Amino acid sequence: MNKRFGIIVALCLVLAAIGYARNSQALGEEALYGKGQKELRVRFEQAAISLYAAASEGNRQAGYQAAERLDRLMRDARLTAYGTPDGWRSVRESLSAVKHSLESGQPGSSWYAPAARIRLVADVLVRPGRPLWQQYEPVMRDDIARVKKAWNRQTGNAAAAASAAMAQLREHEERVIAAALMQRSPDTVAGAESAIRYMDRLLAQAAEGKGEKTAVAASFDMAEDALALLFHGSGETDNEPAVAIPIVGIPAVWTFWIGAFIVATLAYSAWHRRIREPYIVVARQEEGKPQPIYAKERPRSEKRRKRITPP
Repeated sequence: MNKRFGIIVALCLVLAAIGYARNSQALGEEALYGKGQKELRVRFEQAAISLYAAASEGNRQAGYQAAERLDRLMRDARLTAYGTPDGWRSVRESLSAVKHSLESGQPGSSWYAPAARIRLVADVLVRPGRPLWQQYEPVMRDDIARVKKAWNRQTGNAAAAASAAMAQLREHEERVIAAALMQRSPDTVAGAESAIRYMDRLLAQAAEGKGEKTAVAASFDMAEDALALLFHGSGETDNEPAVAIPIVGIPAVWTFWIGAFIVATLAYSAWHRRIREPYIVVARQEEGKPQPIYAKERPRSEKRRKRITPP
């Protein structure tokens, strides 16, 4: 029994040591993994800045090189672990638009808009607490104010002027959507898009002499409320950082103490059984003779055996 107990204790200690080593290695890899992610995000931002600068200058060669760097970086799962799937889907669509424009030989003005969207997303990945895209809130509110001012004109072409003023608001809305998807729920982003498109549709109908003026006025308030939710979040499911804190397993020290507790429990159980049952049944092996069964006292200091007649 002593040998058996020793084997159990040794096995538990080995298992505890293995668990400690594996968990420590996992935590170490997690630390390195996080560091690698930060470097990838910085490199992604640098490539995005290069792409945006190339689009502003109309430099197709520099733009193509930056687009290729972005494409390579996005193949790394460590980078796309940040943000949201919807946000990265929008980034891929923007990058595809940039590549298509470059391959078609189009000027920088044609791929400036998708390059700007990628630039804002890259900023979110590096600075999720104070992203550039949220600075568009006063800009877009001013856009709505200009639309309302054009609508309230006392002239016959007020609806047409308001509909034309919507172009700037739609441009800004399309620019921030990808970055917003990195920090807001898809429903919140879709709500802002729907409110702006609804307002645009009503103004277009009013320019053709259709629709009701009261509905147009109500759409302005709906758009402003949707923008407030987009830029400030709901406080519950929205406004989450793009860089999520990685979830790790049980800390290594917990694993060690759990193993120690198991060993202590087994040791106490064996000791308690030894005290409660001081005898064990053994068989004495002798050639050519029957094999009587003996009861051997557990303590080694006791050599005396009590013979038990076999049935």
